[in-house]
Amino acid sequence: MRNLTILIFFISNISCAELNLNNFEDRQSAIEDIKALIVFEERLAVTYEKFILNNYKKPLLSDLLNNIDNFNTKKITLADLTLTNDRFNNRLPNNIINDEQLFEIYKSNKYRDRTYFYNNNIYFILKDDFTNHLYGLINYNKGEILNCPTGTLVVTKQNCKYNNHIYFNLTKIENSNPIEYEMAYFFEYFKLGPIVFDSQKLNIESNSIFQNIPIGAILYDFEENKYIKTKYGIKVLK
Repeated sequence: MRNLTILIFFISNISCAELNLNNFEDRQSAIEDIKALIVFEERLAVTYEKFILNNYKKPLLSDLLNNIDNFNTKKITLADLTLTNDRFNNRLPNNIINDEQLFEIYKSNKYRDRTYFYNNNIYFILKDDFTNHLYGLINYNKGEILNCPTGTLVVTKQNCKYNNHIYFNLTKIENSNPIEYEMAYFFEYFKLGPIVFDSQKLNIESNSIFQNIPIGAILYDFEENKYIKTKYGIKVLK
């Protein structure tokens, strides 16, 4: 029994021994852990994008972790994962960060497609054009894009969605149909338009509402004047 206890203690000490980066096997295990961490971050980015597309809001960290399998490293002890201002933290310990070769594996884009390392954080790359558009709208709206209210009522200005359309600065609804607003368009036509807006209330030269409209999109004001979004802003089409 005494010998068994000593053996268990010995094995435990080996498994908890400090990572020796000068040891070939430890170094290979560290490389495998770094690659596994990158794969996990890539999966988080995919989950982040899908969440925005399905929910019209940004996810919390718990939303992401509830929809993805976790992973365990073999040798590296990682810091807790955080999600702040749409970016993940660098979770690697100092001994990996201080090893130029190993840290370069983590920082480089060789194994990355949907994420990138910058300023000691991990940022997402949204691949889907519509998700990218929604992300901009969520930022403009300072939060989730909710369904428009139903019924017949006058409301405080709000941005909301109804029947696959988005409405900006909606103020009046009749029989659940938005009837007074300052801009609207069908989600499916976000790239090219048509996008309708109230030119009496929205200044095409200064209003930030136009920033999320893709270049090349066609717009019409309520007087049926035609415009196009260019890299220089909204221009009238003669």
